[in-house]
Amino acid sequence: MSFRLGPAAALSLVLTSGCAATSAPAASNTPGPIAGPTRIAAIRAPLPMIDPARRARIEATFPDIGRLFREAAEKNGLPNAEIGVVVGDRLAFAAGFGARTDAGGDVGADTVFRIGSITKVFTGMALLALRDDGRIGLDDPVTRYVPELGDAVYPTLDSPVITLRNLVTHTSGLPRVGTLKYSDAHGVTEQELGEAARRAVLDFAPGTDARYSNLAMALGGLVVARASGEPTRDFITRRILAPLGMRQTFWDQSDVPTDKLAAGHQRLQGKYQPAGPHWRLGAAEGMGGLYSSVADLARFASYQMTAWPARSERDPGPIRRSSLRESQLSAGLARPGKQAFGVSWVVISDSVLGYLVMHDGGTEGYSACLILGPTRGIGVILLASASDAVDGMARDAFTILAKAERDPDHAPDGAQKAGAIAAGTSPFPPLDLPAGMALGHVIALLARPDRSGITAGFSPGFLQLIRPEQALSIFEAAHEKHGACRVVSVIAASGPGAGEARFDCERGGSLKVELQAQPEGPYLLESLRITPIEPDPKPR
Repeated sequence: MSFRLGPAAALSLVLTSGCAATSAPAASNTPGPIAGPTRIAAIRAPLPMIDPARRARIEATFPDIGRLFREAAEKNGLPNAEIGVVVGDRLAFAAGFGARTDAGGDVGADTVFRIGSITKVFTGMALLALRDDGRIGLDDPVTRYVPELGDAVYPTLDSPVITLRNLVTHTSGLPRVGTLKYSDAHGVTEQELGEAARRAVLDFAPGTDARYSNLAMALGGLVVARASGEPTRDFITRRILAPLGMRQTFWDQSDVPTDKLAAGHQRLQGKYQPAGPHWRLGAAEGMGGLYSSVADLARFASYQMTAWPARSERDPGPIRRSSLRESQLSAGLARPGKQAFGVSWVVISDSVLGYLVMHDGGTEGYSACLILGPTRGIGVILLASASDAVDGMARDAFTILAKAERDPDHAPDGAQKAGAIAAGTSPFPPLDLPAGMALGHVIALLARPDRSGITAGFSPGFLQLIRPEQALSIFEAAHEKHGACRVVSVIAASGPGAGEARFDCERGGSLKVELQAQPEGPYLLESLRITPIEPDPKPR
């Protein structure tokens, strides 16, 4: 008898949480707006759920995150800072430190700081919006919109021309700043930016390396202006900020209410002192001009996380959900063991933190960091009116959050054993962490079948197609025949979250378990097949 959980008739179906059609990428000749798919599967993928147990684990970290934040801020002598934790569609935790200005004032979620290069993510979104409208293509040569770049010096005769994709993925070869000057608060003009493009000398052939470039995204902002026919700030405000309700996000220092702006500081002779005049980036503001608050960036973070999973429900924008998702995946050069760039996002796959996207920012007297686990619905925002120390604090806070969300210390005994297999501590071929932890769910359910274990161990998509009662009856039948089981070998590790293992059981017999788990914590099962293994025939 084969126990197989999946979606067809009765209980012998192959279960997945749905399939999504994808549209072809925009051609470089920009033929028109991107059309959506015309045929879609009947099954709809569910919205990501943060179940009560997982939410409780996340919320239990808030005191530790608050304590870490205060201790690190005190140790670094920060004048002020604000941290926020986003869970799903809301700012679930926020804490302030210090005074808004040297004269006093509270620091809160609505305190406004300059966010510097996090602006690049908004500029990348603006380029995707224009791509979706059919007005540009990511693989268009930048000279189509910035002809001044035609005079740039390339390093080799076989160098390809710089494309918009090269700009947003920092693979253009353009220098970090080049001849562009913006730190003296004079207000950068379009002519100055064009001249910096003309005089650029590339560090490498486009597409062969990845190095961060402010000049590249300043030119990206110029493309937004020239392709849209309106100033960069106006297009981003109309298309992104206003629809998201980001009313505490500004382009000019003079527009920030005086009772909301945190005063910038810089470290001089070991102490923080008031920073100089704010940079006026003008035509280059697409690379770093925005001011914002933790509350507004929480709205932005929550919107970013609506990109997952792909699904058929209404797509309200402000850009296509598929384009939002695209921005969070590697869009340029990607090499094993190295971080990659999506559309302006830094994309990281970390053995501890999992898949995440992030961006930081630093300008005169301010620093900022935004880290998201977009498929898991969690994020950390950290803003400070000081020029350093923020990235490490934000990453440490996200580490606390991610570890608790995965909850390895409180996994069932079976999950801990399977986790050891995933970590490669057994003599068998190692499973990856998602498959190993999912295997632990199966071990626990075979030892003690119960409905709560079913609902906690399987994805919402699975449980939409196979009711918990149906799945429970299968585990009860397997337990009655075989009793508790243990892993004796891993047969195959067949891809992200996928694997096969052999179990030996206390009441005799062996089982082959084939599974597919979600690639991000808490590693819920998306499909499962349990098949009895026939004993080897006895020799005659």
